[in-house]
Amino acid sequence: MTRHSVIAGALLTATLGLFTPSASAGPILLAGDVNLGNAIVGDSGASVDAGNGTFFLNVLGAGTKVVIDAGISTGSALQSLTDIATFYNGHGATATIISGALTAAELSGANLFISAVPGGNYSAVQLAAIQGLLSAGGTTFFMGENAINFAANNQFINNDLSALGSTLLLGGNSLDSGFNFATGTQIAPNALTAGVLSLEYAFVNSVSGGTPLFYTSGGPANGGLAFVEVGAVGPSAVPEPASMFLLGTGLVGMTARRWRHRRQRG
Repeated sequence: MTRHSVIAGALLTATLGLFTPSASAGPILLAGDVNLGNAIVGDSGASVDAGNGTFFLNVLGAGTKVVIDAGISTGSALQSLTDIATFYNGHGATATIISGALTAAELSGANLFISAVPGGNYSAVQLAAIQGLLSAGGTTFFMGENAINFAANNQFINNDLSALGSTLLLGGNSLDSGFNFATGTQIAPNALTAGVLSLEYAFVNSVSGGTPLFYTSGGPANGGLAFVEVGAVGPSAVPEPASMFLLGTGLVGMTARRWRHRRQRG
């Protein structure tokens, strides 16, 4: 094996490492309902359910900074996200609902990023910022909606999840219209559901590809489908811009050294 082959092999190994998150990468959650926040305070037709607040506290954990991208949310959906932000702000965290396009600066230092019913796909730069949050141990929570009214928005979420290397997926259905309560076997045992005796939700889309947390009516034994799941982060197709610059610099440098070596031999 030549010296250049060794260098090329080492560079390839480093390159592949750019697309693989660290062992401490944070989780991605996916919900088929953006109205999970309404029951925190009991508005938009929801009653007050302490379980919803407990769930969101579990999601944040010991974190203190929350960034929420409301996407095209309006009405009860936007109110739900406002309720979530207000709830976190009242429990020692700083939660902000951003206006305009998501930037890396807004995600800097964030422990939880919530993205709801987006109006389009995130750009490569935005996805790299989200990947950076995950690689630092933060959590990303995508929220979709029922497929009757939000099929296109759900597809944007599925596209972004795939780009981030996640196997989570929103289905193409609309389940349990109106506000409903997940109780008993509809709540899967998990650290994220600890202390949650019930969770109020409304007109959801099913979720697959991860570990179920909550199921629709009937529960898993009676035809209920998961509408909230959590998944680990897989190899990402979105390298950080700085890493791509270093990779390009390395390739150029190696090529130049090899050219000079051949010229000297000639």
